[in-house]
Amino acid sequence: MHVRLLAATAVMAGCIALQAAVALLSALPGMFLLLAGIFICSFAFDRVTGIYAAVIATAAALVAVSRLYPEAPKAGTLVAFFGVGFALAMFADALRSALERARKVERDKDILFRELAHRMQNNLAVAVALLEQQSRSHASADTRAALANAGDRLRILAEGQRHLQPLGPGLVEMRGYLAQICDHLSGSLAAGRAIEFVFRLDAVAVDADKALALALITNELVTNALKYAFVGRNKGIITVALSQGAG
Repeated sequence: MHVRLLAATAVMAGCIALQAAVALLSALPGMFLLLAGIFICSFAFDRVTGIYAAVIATAAALVAVSRLYPEAPKAGTLVAFFGVGFALAMFADALRSALERARKVERDKDILFRELAHRMQNNLAVAVALLEQQSRSHASADTRAALANAGDRLRILAEGQRHLQPLGPGLVEMRGYLAQICDHLSGSLAAGRAIEFVFRLDAVAVDADKALALALITNELVTNALKYAFVGRNKGIITVALSQGAG
């Protein structure tokens, strides 16, 4: 508290000096810089500090009124000035409190969003593991292929959860997302072959639905390329490109 009061005293001293300089140079009366000092003290610290600044401003106003208007009634003027300063201090404190609450709500929302994304990713990973287990144990080749394909699609969805943007709920960062998909496909379908991936991916973030569609398209194209584009060859290059259009 003492530090705040000292800081408020320094702020108000500066405002008083500036107000005096303005009055001297322009010959115009006024106390607007004193009111600005009250607002700054209350907004930066708390209402008690703002009220303290209002007391200092009222004392400075008393000196100014006594010098400029020695015959003017001072009691009513000073009461009115302190009332304005007090109201300004309350307003600045309320504004600061509202901003702090808004920041807290935003932080809580971000934490909730991260937790939800993490739980969704874990649930999808469990579903992928169950599908893979069923795929390995089923006798029918067609059924195994269908289960494996379903598992791949769920894995892509899980990777999308991993790349959700923390600053934009519902947005997926595509560069890391597509690179992760290609890395998985390379490990499962290109084992033993020198298949090189070339990525030309802009740092693009799109909404989750579009991201999933782009990921599934990429998965199908890269899968087909790995299966059929290099028959009879042990090496090759696959280029994956994504750029953001001007529109």
